[in-house]
Amino acid sequence: MQLANAWPFFKSAWLAAKKQALLTDRSFLSLFTDIVRCKFKYGTALSDYLLFNFMEFRDPKMREEYIFAKDWMQLVHNLNPPNDTPGFITDKVLAYKRFKKYFYRDVLVIADSSDDDICAFCDKHSTFYAKRALSYAGRDVEKIKVDPDDIDQ
Repeated sequence: MQLANAWPFFKSAWLAAKKQALLTDRSFLSLFTDIVRCKFKYGTALSDYLLFNFMEFRDPKMREEYIFAKDWMQLVHNLNPPNDTPGFITDKVLAYKRFKKYFYRDVLVIADSSDDDICAFCDKHSTFYAKRALSYAGRDVEKIKVDPDDIDQ
């Protein structure tokens, strides 16, 4: 832990221990030292400690099994592709074209479709989701309900 981060952590740990001491059967000192111990032993953030209810679950073997914020950041870095990754990883349309046999749902690429293809897709699916090809993390997703009376417009 860097010195600049130490004071805010200890202050937050102090306040959390005071609050949790009122809510649990543990003393303030027991909770505060446990929060600090978990920070240095497992690398937990205070939010991890509270989220995983470590004030109740004290078994060290169980605590070692959790993935904490520090570990999570390392996993995110290791599992996400770098910026120079081939386009088929980041572009949904290219990914669909390359891995079409693994998609177990109907996909319609508007840029490659005729009006008849779009109408046929809408006839088959009364509700569907539209996504931007280069968006991510659930952004730019739109739920579309087809109105059969308005399909020709």
